[in-house]
Amino acid sequence: MASISLKAHAKINLTLTITGRRDDGYHLMDSLVVFADLGDQITLTTNDADQLTIKGQQADALKGLDAAKNILMIALNAYRKHMDWDEKFALTLEKNIPVAAGIGGGSSDAAAVLTAANRLNSSPCSDADLAEIGLEIGADLPVCLKQYQLSTQWRMQGIGEDLTPLSIDPLNKAGLLLVNPMVGVSTKDVFKQLSLSAYNKNNSLRQDADLATWLAHGNDLTAPAMALEPKIQHQIDYLSSLQGQDGYLHHGMSGSGATCYALFDHPDAANFAQEAIKHKMAWSWAGKII
Repeated sequence: MASISLKAHAKINLTLTITGRRDDGYHLMDSLVVFADLGDQITLTTNDADQLTIKGQQADALKGLDAAKNILMIALNAYRKHMDWDEKFALTLEKNIPVAAGIGGGSSDAAAVLTAANRLNSSPCSDADLAEIGLEIGADLPVCLKQYQLSTQWRMQGIGEDLTPLSIDPLNKAGLLLVNPMVGVSTKDVFKQLSLSAYNKNNSLRQDADLATWLAHGNDLTAPAMALEPKIQHQIDYLSSLQGQDGYLHHGMSGSGATCYALFDHPDAANFAQEAIKHKMAWSWAGKII
């Protein structure tokens, strides 16, 4: 019996610019991505038959979901098909990241499954092949796989497959405050609200841009997400009130929402901010960027 356990970290889009849309409907983007020290725990153990167990703080949100439709099993089956491999697993998910929250919980979980299965395989595939498998599952999978391979700061372009490692110094020691109204937001519905005129086709951000230049680009999905879920506006207003606090750098929405974040120059400042705001939020987390 062999087993491996990995932490699937929350993916935070500190910025997200929509640069166009392909003929197949996929949107093109330019995004600054980091990973928070918040995460789900994924464990794969060789077994006589496939078995999925879900537990943890956010497990109730996944109750009633057919195991075969869970993204973890989808990822495992995609890997086995690609590798012509028939190993069976007992798979355990400790769910701590809110569901449909815009911070890549499901994608990061699937990336952890792909990585774990590949490490347990005596004939593993390359990182490039693993990214190809991931992209077939979802556009966020390639960047989520990177948390186990190289840098944890990334410029994500194309539909999510064009990835460039970054090293923006303030982010190496930064802290995050995350808040969520515990209301799921459909990424598909948010994109439906996005006007063609909102596409920033001429985005020309330099690769060596500093953090302030990156953050000035904001998130093009914030307005359409707010139109669908007014609670996002309330979160943004609360986070805006933290601007005078020591260590504050920026606030915004991650991905397609509904999670919003405040960025600080140190995790201690983020923890202090959470103490001041957590009684106003349905869910919050504070900690470091990995």
